[in-house]
Amino acid sequence: MRLPDDDVIFRAAEMGKMEVDWRPKMEPSPIFSMMEEQIDLLKKQLEMKEKELEEARQAAIEAKKHNRWMMWIAILSMLAAIAAWLFPNIVGG
Repeated sequence: MRLPDDDVIFRAAEMGKMEVDWRPKMEPSPIFSMMEEQIDLLKKQLEMKEKELEEARQAAIEAKKHNRWMMWIAILSMLAAIAAWLFPNIVGG
């Protein structure tokens, strides 16, 4: 059996008379389906880690606000203690 030249095949494909598909017709390997499952699991894990990171960022922002309030309370308490030590008659000591 004689095969046509490559020129003839490509010219026929360009004219739309013939569809050229050089890929072999094979069933997908089970390894590829397992790899796709692993990729999906890794994507889900990445999404969960990103969500966890965002929650940690929000918690850090809340902790900063809380710490700032506690610092102001500590400063005011220190000023009250200094005032009580300097002026014992005002506080009643």
